[in-house]
Amino acid sequence: MLSSLVHILVPLFLAASPVAVMQKTENASPAVAVMPDGRVVVAAVVWEKSRERVWLRWADGPGKPLERARPVTPGVRAWHPVLAASPTGDVWLAWCGSRKLSKRGTHRRDVMVRRVSPRLGPVVRVSRKGTWSGNPELAVDGAGRAHVVWEEWTADKPKEIHIAYRMLSPRGRIATGVEILSAGPFSRRPDVCVCREDIHVAWDSLVDTKPSGAADPDYDVFLRSRTQDRFGRAVTVDRRAAIQAAPDLACAPGGGVLVAYHASHGHPLVKWWTLRRVEDGRIEEPAAEDLSDVKDPSGEMQGAEFPALVVLPDRLAVVSRPSQGAYLQTVDKAGISPVRNLSRHGWGARGMRARAVSAPDGSLVVVRRARDESVLRRFTFEEAGSGFPDFRPVVDDKKVTPTKSASAPKLKQPEIWSGMRVFLGDIHMHSAATDGTGPPDEIYARAWVRGHDFAALTDHDVIVGRRLFPSLHDEIAWVTDVFNAKENFSTLHAYEWTTQALPRGSGHRNVYFRSHAPRRICGSKDRCPDTRRLNRALKKERAIVVPHHTSWTGTDWNNADPKIQRLFEMVSVHGANEHPGDQPIQSRGHMPGMFARDGLESGLKFGFVGGSDAHGLLWHHGIGRRRDPWSCGLTGVVAGDNRRRDLFEAMYARRTFATSGANLWVLLRVGDVAMGGEEELRSPVEVHYGVYGTRPLAGLEVVRDGEVVFRAEPQGEAAVGKWKDENVLPGPHVYYLRAVQESRGGEVDMAWASPVFVRVLKGE
Repeated sequence: MLSSLVHILVPLFLAASPVAVMQKTENASPAVAVMPDGRVVVAAVVWEKSRERVWLRWADGPGKPLERARPVTPGVRAWHPVLAASPTGDVWLAWCGSRKLSKRGTHRRDVMVRRVSPRLGPVVRVSRKGTWSGNPELAVDGAGRAHVVWEEWTADKPKEIHIAYRMLSPRGRIATGVEILSAGPFSRRPDVCVCREDIHVAWDSLVDTKPSGAADPDYDVFLRSRTQDRFGRAVTVDRRAAIQAAPDLACAPGGGVLVAYHASHGHPLVKWWTLRRVEDGRIEEPAAEDLSDVKDPSGEMQGAEFPALVVLPDRLAVVSRPSQGAYLQTVDKAGISPVRNLSRHGWGARGMRARAVSAPDGSLVVVRRARDESVLRRFTFEEAGSGFPDFRPVVDDKKVTPTKSASAPKLKQPEIWSGMRVFLGDIHMHSAATDGTGPPDEIYARAWVRGHDFAALTDHDVIVGRRLFPSLHDEIAWVTDVFNAKENFSTLHAYEWTTQALPRGSGHRNVYFRSHAPRRICGSKDRCPDTRRLNRALKKERAIVVPHHTSWTGTDWNNADPKIQRLFEMVSVHGANEHPGDQPIQSRGHMPGMFARDGLESGLKFGFVGGSDAHGLLWHHGIGRRRDPWSCGLTGVVAGDNRRRDLFEAMYARRTFATSGANLWVLLRVGDVAMGGEEELRSPVEVHYGVYGTRPLAGLEVVRDGEVVFRAEPQGEAAVGKWKDENVLPGPHVYYLRAVQESRGGEVDMAWASPVFVRVLKGE
């Protein structure tokens, strides 16, 4: 008993030093396979000269030197390569990509398969023409047949994504037609494995049918098995009202199939991997104690997503992705071990899922996208495991009422804006595609389920020196359009242009497009290293740039282009950036001259927006003011409709306001000029305001030229009124409105209406 306890508390891994998968190249999305004779093959996507291709490298065994790399895919785009080795030694490669670029705003991607050993075979397209087909997974059975699954989407059904399956003969010829396995309208992230003669396919589906106000969207994991050349009915592996997604399959010793996936149930907003066994319709979970730690931290390393499951001779291994890095754990009869961190501490995770396989010598081989490059490592174990874990029937797996988000129900549209409506959304969010948590579709699904009217995903063009690959940018654009097809919900194509803080760089800016994002974004490491070149490139587009968290990283006001830099992010998880000493919501950083009032005083004209800047980390790794990172900033837009172009035009016109995360509306009109507008007026100036909250208001202020010139302490949850500024002098002036709303637990929420820019004329 003591030896088992020592094994669990101190898992003894012996790891070979990491080996670069592709040397001296910018690469991503690595994969690995080990052949029956122990030879290792690794694959990665290499980006060079605007072209992506999958390259392969071979080694004589785990830990042996890798041979010279060679490209094996045609075309201009390649992504998500997967490798599978057959019992006879054949190696197959599947990937998604395109031979040539489609027109901007259209989506087409094929899934292709190629046998790469013992000799290079022909490229076979397994997906159907005219579809967006992506995220393939691959398995090879004992007869040498290849089984491929992938996601399929067509433009005539823009809301639906299904899981498709096809089989190839040992010679690489298509043996079956395309079979659609999923019934749900939004199914993603399939996996496939072959156990004896049965084929098992798992995937996750978004089961929400309409906004519910829940804190998280509801994804369930499903499994279908093929016996005697026919797939049976789908089994719901996990049906809890939470996120269950990204399944990974392995054959269970003794029968059945193992399913690992990440889940938010029990870990609100931060997910942890879960393991289940399915056999003959029975669903079981490990019986041993779970000694995983740091499940609810406040640091940079949070959660454990996208598990890769491997069956070893005397235990199971799970490699997962925390918010910044990679974890390794083992599972045996004694329990689930604490985590071993495979990466150095610090910001900058890249790549969603690691790939892991077992070698004939019993070692574990892991390949993943690390901070600086894709790396290959081999792990052995000094002590024997206690055997494969025991399982018990799953209990308490019923749907329960999900946790509600902090957002309040929608407010009644105000009469002060005749013919216009107010829409609210989060336009600054990040996913696991760069340095956040959760795949891109989960980020949009959360905003939609919470009842927002619109949203934008702003993943970085560059983070810790690593660029966003074109295929991943294309996938984000596709997901953006899929969610734009939902009723009463719109999305904006966007990204975050990322440079170092002043004075070494120009800070960070979000870029928003009126319609579709360009095929090639203008990144700080790709054609647009500074603000001037960014402005020059975006003048060819209909775009808006928005500086943010400027008190922390700064912004170069002197290079602001008034035709492009129309907005300023006033508030986010990084606090408020109105003026030094912001109260009651403080700023992160205190860089002099980098606040909203500084920009306005310099003569710039911009409106205000808010965004969470959420990366999915509780308390935003210790610097956020709320545990829920998605409740720290929203943008209000006054427009005729919430279609994508209407929203963009309203944002360009600066008819916006910023909130610190609450459903709090602030509207401003000076004379007959709406917020964001410009006009000449005569004194006295009449200011009209409307503040609409969901909790009692604590106060409102009118600010003119950086000074508070009017205060009110309204009673209740709304305040509509007007005030005459009889002391304003002739000349240019800037008016804006700020309001404070009481909140639960001693917190407050704030909102800022965009300025009105007036020139007061001398009285007659």
